[in-house]
Amino acid sequence: MVSADEKGLIFQTQDWKDLSKQMKANPSVEVCFYNAKDNVQVRVTGKATQVEDLDLKKKIVEQRPFLKPLTEKEGFGVIRVFRIVDCVASIWTMATNLSSKEYVHF
Repeated sequence: MVSADEKGLIFQTQDWKDLSKQMKANPSVEVCFYNAKDNVQVRVTGKATQVEDLDLKKKIVEQRPFLKPLTEKEGFGVIRVFRIVDCVASIWTMATNLSSKEYVHF
């Protein structure tokens, strides 16, 4: 994951990776974030849409220097960026395990 804002979650991967292929084939996705220290889990469901934004790809490579040799060799076309939109999130803890879920839309 690269970032999150009111528009959704941004993920970056490479075009040959399973994640890229799977999100293209089935854009309905769910991601889970877990904080082991506090035993809190946030589950987010939404729809993956591919983002073609060269400036964003360049920014991602700046933030992730390990991608620089790849893009220098193959170009920015190997970088795939997806935005998860129409997000619905729920929070789970052991304390709320038996409670009804509350959902946040963003």
